[in-house]
Amino acid sequence: MSVIAMSYEALAERLGINVASVRRLALGKRWWKGKGNDGNATAAAQDSLVETARRLGMAEGEVAAFKAQADEAGEARQRAEKIGQDRDHCHAAATRSWLPWRRRTG
Repeated sequence: MSVIAMSYEALAERLGINVASVRRLALGKRWWKGKGNDGNATAAAQDSLVETARRLGMAEGEVAAFKAQADEAGEARQRAEKIGQDRDHCHAAATRSWLPWRRRTG
């Protein structure tokens, strides 16, 4: 198991998430935290954990994209249903006789 010690900003860039999210992740996973030579805060994490978190972040992004596509599809379906209802209403109005009181007998 290799351990990676990086600044929060570098970890955020590597994982593709926000810096605040990296800080919460470091607290939750109980990663070692300290100061680097440059004075910035660093966190040390196992390479496998960083890779897993990166994959999770990518998967969450894909899920968000699929949800957006599903929302767009739902809106398109609602618009199509509205158009269909309007069309049915117009068709029903057009097929009615303009003189309903006058009936043909015979």
